[in-house]
Amino acid sequence: MIVQTPLQRKAKASADIVFCIDSSGSMSPCIEGVKNHIESFITGLISNPQFDLDWRLGIVSYDYEVFRILEFTEDIERFRSALQKIEAGGDELTFPALDWSLDFPWRPHAHKIIVLFTDEPLEDGDDPDYQRSKMDLLFEKIVKLRCMVYFVGPSCEEYEKIATLPRCYFEPLEQHEDFFKIGFDKVLERIGKTISQSISYQGQSTSEYVPKDIYGIKGRLRIEKL
Repeated sequence: MIVQTPLQRKAKASADIVFCIDSSGSMSPCIEGVKNHIESFITGLISNPQFDLDWRLGIVSYDYEVFRILEFTEDIERFRSALQKIEAGGDELTFPALDWSLDFPWRPHAHKIIVLFTDEPLEDGDDPDYQRSKMDLLFEKIVKLRCMVYFVGPSCEEYEKIATLPRCYFEPLEQHEDFFKIGFDKVLERIGKTISQSISYQGQSTSEYVPKDIYGIKGRLRIEKL
């Protein structure tokens, strides 16, 4: 008698993605375009059998007065609804927003991915010296968490250093006007391809201590739910 061993189905890879979106006043001319391209990107991912992943999506929409947060959700309609609520407001606070994104409740073995859009260099944002003061700690935190960061923004010394970190990418905008011309669908398509190339391995968890809220944002500005 031949005993057949049941085939074991390979477990899906998992990916947690946070979209960190500059919603400062200078984003007004293009914020709707950014939101629409993000929505198109997500629609493409969930409908494409090539991306057979266990997804969760989150949002950090930021300016210097308020961070608007959507915690991780598997509900695509909930994500879309939150995305459409984002409106342009005050000045940029980019590195603290990136830090807040890193503090999301990642699943231990999920791919950790942050996609960040901003239209201003660090120097033109709110309190650039304060943002620089924790920059090394911020970058160390990205590495410890093994987080993939896709950073789209104008060229400046601080942002360009993102690309020197493992699994991190910087999409430079040479002129401020280029931000409004860039084809976000192409940028997000490249992100999707990079994710698909990396799903042959599961994300790795870390047992290292990783400090939270290194910029002390809690209590300094409003944190609201989208």
